[in-house]
Amino acid sequence: MTMQQTNAVPAATGGDGASAIHQWGRWEGRFESSRDIDDPVHTAEVRVELTAPSGARHDVPAFWDGGRAWRARFCPGETGVWRYATRATRATPADPGLDGCEGAFTCVAYEGDNRFYRHGAVGVAPSGRSLAHADGTPFFYLADTVWLGPMMSTPQEWELYLRNRAAKRFSAVQYLSTPFRSIARDADGHAAYSGTEHIAIDPVFFQRLDARVDAMNAHGLLAVPLVIHAGKDTTLNPGHGLPRDQVIVLARYIVARYGGNHVLWDLIAEANFHGDGAAYWREVGRAVFPAPPYPPVTLHPYGMDWVLDEFNGEPWLTVMGYQSAHGDDERYLRWITEGPPSRDWRREPARPYINLEPPTRATSPTTPARPSTPWRCGAPVTGACCPRRPRACATAPTACGVGATARRRPWRTRIRARRCPGARRWICPARTT
Repeated sequence: MTMQQTNAVPAATGGDGASAIHQWGRWEGRFESSRDIDDPVHTAEVRVELTAPSGARHDVPAFWDGGRAWRARFCPGETGVWRYATRATRATPADPGLDGCEGAFTCVAYEGDNRFYRHGAVGVAPSGRSLAHADGTPFFYLADTVWLGPMMSTPQEWELYLRNRAAKRFSAVQYLSTPFRSIARDADGHAAYSGTEHIAIDPVFFQRLDARVDAMNAHGLLAVPLVIHAGKDTTLNPGHGLPRDQVIVLARYIVARYGGNHVLWDLIAEANFHGDGAAYWREVGRAVFPAPPYPPVTLHPYGMDWVLDEFNGEPWLTVMGYQSAHGDDERYLRWITEGPPSRDWRREPARPYINLEPPTRATSPTTPARPSTPWRCGAPVTGACCPRRPRACATAPTACGVGATARRRPWRTRIRARRCPGARRWICPARTT
C-alpha cells in the first residue's frame, strides 16, 4: 500500500518534513491490491474511514483506477492530524493491500485567496434557501455550460477557457462527465465505459477529466458534473442506454472519484421524471446518495418540466434544479416569473432553486430579431449559444458558441467566441467571494 496527498495548489510542509494538506484541499489515499481482481468495479468495494482531529468520523468510498490501483479522495475541513483506515467489504479473500491499511496526514491552515480553500466546501445554507460555504460565506451560483469541454479540449484550451470565465466572475461550470448524444469518445479516443448489461469502466477516460476538474477548482470555479444524461434521443446517453443497476454503478464511480473536489452534483438530466419514471429515478438517487450528510445534489429536467411534486420527499435532493429552456419569447419568460418556480420556492423542505438552463441564446426561433435576456430573475447565465448562429455569438453577453451535440469544431468555436464583442463586454455585476 502507498499513500499520497495532493492539493490543487502547492502543498504545505509539516513539521516532520512530510507533505501536508491545506484545509479544504484534497487528500488522496493511494492503495494497491496485492493481487489482480477480476472485474473490480463490480466485485470489490473499498471504503476509507477518516477521523478528524476533533474525533468526527467520515466514511468515503475508494475507486478503482486501473490495474491494481485504488484511490480515495477527501476534502478535510479541520486542521491538525487526521487518521484513516481502510476496509475492503467485497474483496474475497481479504486483500492486505486494500483492507486494514492505516495511516495519518496533517492538515494545515490555507494561505491564499481561492474561495473554496478560504471559506470551505459549498453546501446548502442553514436557512435552506441558498448556497453557502462551510464558514457561512454566501455562494452566488453563476454558471457556464461547457458540456463537452473537458472531454474535447486540450490543456491549453481548457486553461484559456477557465481564465476567461474566472475573469468574468463566473462561480461554477456545468459539464458532462460521460459521453453524450453524438460524442461517444473523448479527444483521445477513450469512452467512459463499454458494454450495456455489465459495464466495464475505463479509468483512462476519467483520468483526463481529473485534471480538468482540478483546474476548475484551482480557478475558484465550482465543478458541476452532469452525472447521468437520460435523454431518449440516443443510447449513448447512459440513463437511456444502460439498465438501472449499471446506471447506479456508473454514478457511484463518478461520485467516488470526484467527491474530494468542490462540486455540486447534477445527478440526472432530461429523464422522464413523472409516473413510473419518477419511481425509477428516485431509486437511483437513493442508491447513489443513501445516507446523510448529503452534498449539494440536484436534478436537471427538460425545459419547463416541473418535478418538485415527484421528488419533494427525497432527502438526497438538496437543491431544486430546473430549466426554463432556451427560448426568450413571452411564454418562456412568463413561466419563469409567474410559473412554478415563482410559487413553489416557498414550499418545505426549504431548498435553493437554480435555473440550470435559462434563456441563453441571443435570438430564439420564435423571436429571431430580439436579443435574449439571460440575466432575468437572477438566473445563472449558462451560455449555450448555438455555433450555427453567428449573430448570437456576436451579441450575447456570454457568447459561448457550443451546441448540445457539439463536436471538436464547435468547441473551437467557443474558444474563438471569447473575442466577440458581447463576450468582451460581459463582466458579471455580482461580486462573489
